Amino acid sequence: QDGPECVDGAMCGDGITAGWEECDDANQADGDDCSAACHSTCTALHFDGENDHVDLGEPDVLEFLLTSSFSIEFWLRQDTLTDTQAILSRGDLELASQNKNIVIRTWADGKVRFQVRGDAGQDKQARALTPAGVIGAGAWHHIHVQRELGVALRVFVDGQLEATTTDGAGAITFTAPRPLRLGTLENHHGDLAFGGFFHGSMKLLRIWNRALSAEEVATKQLQTLVPSEEEGLVAVFPMSEAAGTTIADTTGATPSGQVHGADWQVGLPM
Repeated sequence: QDGPECVDGAMCGDGITAGWEECDDANQADGDDCSAACHSTCTALHFDGENDHVDLGEPDVLEFLLTSSFSIEFWLRQDTLTDTQAILSRGDLELASQNKNIVIRTWADGKVRFQVRGDAGQDKQARALTPAGVIGAGAWHHIHVQRELGVALRVFVDGQLEATTTDGAGAITFTAPRPLRLGTLENHHGDLAFGGFFHGSMKLLRIWNRALSAEEVATKQLQTLVPSEEEGLVAVFPMSEAAGTTIADTTGATPSGQVHGADWQVGLPM
């Protein structure tokens, strides 16, 4: 995912700001008289793998996630690949409770799994599981999951389609509050450690109300997008605040997410 080389050894920029940058840097490498200054402003939210998480609530503007097609994308760097880690979730996995959910998790062997369990029941749940090794500890990866309602679930990693499965899960109806969360997955007792806390860094969460094409997934992952110019781009959380206990949706469509324990990394190499 390196961009073009620096021009004349000192001038940064290739005309775009990539999804993992805060400035027009042109490449990822530091120590080249070009990118170090840019990287000093890069920020991400870091989760400790013990109890850190973000609560994004249940805003009306994101209720389409329960009944329609959608795409969710973000940049992720795991510190460790131990056990199962919950990256994003809404709902629960408990047979004794609602047993409906949208979940993105990673496995210790570097797999990514995207799951939707809806009103059609557990037997009709849809799970898209990538091969092992598509992500590794200490490296940044772009994760894009999408649900094309009634057709398929898909998982893209770094712009490449890595998993797909048929979607027959149906709509999702909750009868009790089930907020959208980052870094955790709860059970019906409210135990946030149920799915394994995320250990690593995350930035630039974008939520769409449609399933993007494979070409769009590959190209848009490295682009700074103007929501008003993008069909179906509903929410954008850059996670570039660098301080504080909230993350803002720069579209203004949803309330700020509440950060619980996670801390800011400033100048993080991307």
